[in-house]
Amino acid sequence: MKVVFVGPSLSNANDLSGHQIEIRPPAVQGDMLRAVRDGATVIGLVDGGFEYTAPVWHKEILYALSRRVAVVGAASMGALRAAECQPFGMVGVGRIFNDYASGELVDDADVALLHGPMEYGFRPITLPMVNIRATLKALEDRQIFTKVEADEFERIART
Repeated sequence: MKVVFVGPSLSNANDLSGHQIEIRPPAVQGDMLRAVRDGATVIGLVDGGFEYTAPVWHKEILYALSRRVAVVGAASMGALRAAECQPFGMVGVGRIFNDYASGELVDDADVALLHGPMEYGFRPITLPMVNIRATLKALEDRQIFTKVEADEFERIART
């Protein structure tokens, strides 16, 4: 069984259901352990809770890996945990993972966002800083914003 924990990063994730993939909401502490106990052979970690609940614990990931479960992370919480657990066998994919793995990103808050409940499709309420930075970079590249303006906008967005 393949399990993917996803929410606001992939709003149409339910379209994957029926492709031998079980879609579960953003992971919190204990969810990956439950997936292993449910018989998962592959776990995809994309989104996870952290602000108002305990996040996925590194030990859960290590436990899954010790049980020969393939664990893959991307996009948000998954990219962050993959960068942290890569030495133990977790696989990371995507630009956000690469940025964490290289040390370009270091702060958990870079991928943090607030979102609505499952009933509303985990609709994002805020934007993660990685999205804001990418937009500012594109505006700089097109010479719509100067570097100084982009830096000031980013500083304000962080507050």
